[in-house]
Amino acid sequence: MDALSRLLMLNAPQGTIDKNCELGSDWQLPHVAGELSVIRWHVLTQGSAKLEMPAGQTFTLRPGNVVLLPQNSAHRLSHIENESTCIVCGTLRLQRSARYFLTSLPEALFLAPESDSVEFNWLREAIPFLQQESRAAMPGADALCSQVCATLFTLAVRGWIVQANTEKNILSLLLHPRLGAVIQQMLEMPGHPWSSLDSRIAGQHRSHVQGKFCPTFS
Repeated sequence: MDALSRLLMLNAPQGTIDKNCELGSDWQLPHVAGELSVIRWHVLTQGSAKLEMPAGQTFTLRPGNVVLLPQNSAHRLSHIENESTCIVCGTLRLQRSARYFLTSLPEALFLAPESDSVEFNWLREAIPFLQQESRAAMPGADALCSQVCATLFTLAVRGWIVQANTEKNILSLLLHPRLGAVIQQMLEMPGHPWSSLDSRIAGQHRSHVQGKFCPTFS
């Protein structure tokens, strides 16, 4: 199993659709900061919207764009043009230990695949499917919605990793094929008297473990 898959499965994301918002020509949706380990996400299905973050960054959202907030940061969505807008809003809940993983990601994570790509075609069908399942209350609907929401997050994280330089990021350690499990344990149990002997858990020599830490945190 690859490192990202292992990390995501370890943190067991559970997703839901919370709201289907149908908005008029003049609207704002402010969101306060929330619990870390809960990711809020929004998908625009009609119209356009402006996303504003606490540090002042602004982003324009168009139909088919997915934005996820890995650190559950405060944000505001608002209208751009005088037209009807539809937004699907949901959440993903991860294990509390996922906070180290989530804070290594950007405040706003986007999924906007290229037109006619496999991901684009899947996303175009996935959102209506999510809406249908959340309304129908059929057997297994919660599990289906959760898995599709987790897939949105996985695709967004994978796309960001491909584009970003994560060499000096704690994510590079968490994704390490052999050290990742040890790093996760160390972050979860900071009071444990870790020593070079613990590097044996990962089958690594002490110098190799130190070599991975020093470039990351120097």
